[in-house]
Amino acid sequence: MKQFYKLMVLVAAISFTSTSLQAQCSASTTITDNGNGLFDFNTQAIGDPGLSSSAYIQFGDGTAFFDTTANASGSHQYYANGMFIITTTASFYDMNAMDSTGYCTATDVDTIYVVNAPPPIVPCSVHVYVTRQQGATDSDINFIPSVSSTFPVYQADWSMRDALGNLILTNNSSSVDTLSYSFTQGGWYDLNYYVAAYDSSTSTSCADSFALHFFVQDPACNMQMSMQQHNLPNNVVSLKGYSSIGYTSCYFLIEGNYFPNTDSVAYAFSSSGFHTVKFYAEYISATMICKDSMIVAIPVGGSPGSSCHAAFDLWEDSTNAGSWYAVNNSSGFIQSCTWDFGDGTTSSQMYPTHTYAVPGNYLICLTVGDNYGCSNSTCDSTSRITQQMSTNGVISTLTVVAPSVGIAENKTVLAETTLFPNPMEETTVITFNSSLAAYGKIEIVNILGSKVMQENVSITKGNNEIKLDTGSLVNGVYYVKIIAESRVLQTVKAVK
Repeated sequence: MKQFYKLMVLVAAISFTSTSLQAQCSASTTITDNGNGLFDFNTQAIGDPGLSSSAYIQFGDGTAFFDTTANASGSHQYYANGMFIITTTASFYDMNAMDSTGYCTATDVDTIYVVNAPPPIVPCSVHVYVTRQQGATDSDINFIPSVSSTFPVYQADWSMRDALGNLILTNNSSSVDTLSYSFTQGGWYDLNYYVAAYDSSTSTSCADSFALHFFVQDPACNMQMSMQQHNLPNNVVSLKGYSSIGYTSCYFLIEGNYFPNTDSVAYAFSSSGFHTVKFYAEYISATMICKDSMIVAIPVGGSPGSSCHAAFDLWEDSTNAGSWYAVNNSSGFIQSCTWDFGDGTTSSQMYPTHTYAVPGNYLICLTVGDNYGCSNSTCDSTSRITQQMSTNGVISTLTVVAPSVGIAENKTVLAETTLFPNPMEETTVITFNSSLAAYGKIEIVNILGSKVMQENVSITKGNNEIKLDTGSLVNGVYYVKIIAESRVLQTVKAVK
């Protein structure tokens, strides 16, 4: 008698932020009980069209199935009665994206009961899966195998070929091990991993293999990306992408919308505030293949001509004559900042430090601008005589600091920092309150201190909520760092 009980279905559709594809995907699995422990399965996955996809199905009995398309089907034989949990993971990923987190995954979990299963016919089974992880440089890659085997492994062989089919690596071993390789030339490569096991009691052997098709950035590439924006009314932004060595193809990815084969686009955002934009470009010549992408958070909305305001207050250190501080109180979506120190020198940094060649009285000016067409300036002189000044305005050094930062303590203040969920899942959210607005980045380092993830962010004054795509991180202990103004502002310990 055929029996099939579908007790639970969990479908997770996850949207990613700036380090991943701005996309959504979903997955579901149809399972049919054919009796005697034999089940047919069929996955139905939805993701961005045109992206590469895969399906990974774990049957709950220690075996798994992998297919290079998210919509996979087949049959599976169980050799034991009882309850089994079938987990299907569908992945959609951009083969052209250089960041390791450029994909979307969705998971479907089904519970089945198996009755009248036959005894095992083949006592030996091996199942292989391989992941890649970037090393110290773009051309250093670690290939990490995951092998499940019912009997001892006696053979584990690596082989790799370049785009022309030339065999460039063979590595024969009797045990499962990670492969590390330094590539001297960019391009597409094919990696194959073969594992065999042996059951001495029945003299039965079994094997499995896994093929990986991947891209390596050319070590000679020196591709620099940049982007210009011009804000228009009604949350419309005109964007233009650039590459220092040009490009043969490119695209924009904005709010999940894909704009191929163009380096410029005018886009109407769904709301004002900061939004994430990705620009990807590649350059292919007879001798080189270069690919890179940039992900930036841009301000959207505001009123042209009134969205920026330059302001600073000058103070002298009462315990160190000649040392002055400028508290930068500028407001708005500040994109550019120019300090004129009054001695013929300037700086484009938000919080610079300047040492004067000759002490004296100087007129210091600040000009700020944004991408709405706003430009605003203000000046102040150290020749003012107030009760805070002990040297009649004579200045030798000037240090610019942020608002709410003590004169003797030049650091940004973050408060109420939280990270959830912790342990981290596919998407992790970090929230904090900042005393100022700044451009910075989020770095995640592992327990050995190696950086495994970085995301450029725009920190706003007040409450911030930043989503991180942490689905590709392996299990372990990590430190999440909030960095701005060339310093670590906050570190949060997390596990995966």
